[in-house]
Amino acid sequence: MKSTLKFVSSSFFMIIITMLLLSIPAMGESGEIYKNYGITQEKYDKTADWDQIVHDVFGPDYRVADWDDLVIYNKSGDLGDLFDGLGLTDYEDQVFVTCSGHRSYSSTRYYFATRHNHNPASGYLAHSNIDNYLISLGSWDTTEKILAIKVTDDSGVTYENFGMTQNRYSGTTDWDQIVNNVFGPDYRVADWEDFVLYYESGKDLENLFDELGLTDYGDQAFVTNFGEKSYSSTRYYFATRHNHNPVSGYLVHSNIDNYLISLGSWDVTDEILVVKTTETPMNSIADTNSQSTTNISINNEIKNKYNNNYTSNNITNMEINEYQNETTNNILNMYVTYAQEAKQDILEHMSYIVVIIGFFISLFAKRNKEREK
Repeated sequence: MKSTLKFVSSSFFMIIITMLLLSIPAMGESGEIYKNYGITQEKYDKTADWDQIVHDVFGPDYRVADWDDLVIYNKSGDLGDLFDGLGLTDYEDQVFVTCSGHRSYSSTRYYFATRHNHNPASGYLAHSNIDNYLISLGSWDTTEKILAIKVTDDSGVTYENFGMTQNRYSGTTDWDQIVNNVFGPDYRVADWEDFVLYYESGKDLENLFDELGLTDYGDQAFVTNFGEKSYSSTRYYFATRHNHNPVSGYLVHSNIDNYLISLGSWDVTDEILVVKTTETPMNSIADTNSQSTTNISINNEIKNKYNNNYTSNNITNMEINEYQNETTNNILNMYVTYAQEAKQDILEHMSYIVVIIGFFISLFAKRNKEREK
């Protein structure tokens, strides 16, 4: 009995060690660099911290490459030559990438770019392709090398009082510092309310997104929401172009013009939207002379979210009610999201639980059979 328990505990320990080894960078990992791209020498698990691995292997000047990076590269460069230079020379060689900043297609399927030489394999789910399937975008539960790209100097693009970075950044980076570095002290991170006010003032929000380069369905960029960067510890706010047709499963916190633009959140890398500091969120709020202590308290709470950029000291009862209703809805949505994420975590680890349970069932069955003898 002791030997059996020792075998079980040692086997379980080895499984845990193997999973940990797959999720951390290999010792001495140096990676391979070709032109502005890099590729890790080792393969990593889908759940590993890709951003940290790229930082450790290539340094702070690199980030995880996105499918859109390859699409843009193909417009002026030889994508086949790039893959050759990175060592992805054979049919079905593949490497982890993100897709529009997202790492995964579902809770268990993570994106990668596959070399298909214009002949995709039967049964391969191609989410997209470049040059008639020279390179395909796929997803699966796998371990792969990670593709990285060098971050170029970010000059940003501006239109009217708004702007957007040209490079993508993670949700955990210092957006304020990035905006200051790229656009200077006269700009700040754009807030969702800036776009609400822009639209309500009669301006053309669709044209604004066009001029900033967010022209296609699903294009998105980071914003704050009432001054907050994130909806939860891993979900960062962004504004997405939905052209009045939000994608199924997209958690919409708010929308403008019947889902022309939606406010979403997720753990992604994106460009950052900015606005001149002369544009203050909710600066059209009416100034009233008589408000209760409760109203003043709520007003101060909202003011703090905007770093005291208000020019008025009071807000209307209607706006207070809207704020309270939105806060309640956000809390309810947060619990629903946590429940969904907990369900996904259970499903992802169910295979390990089934294997362990199956092992013990077979062990006890074997012991009972030996007793019967």
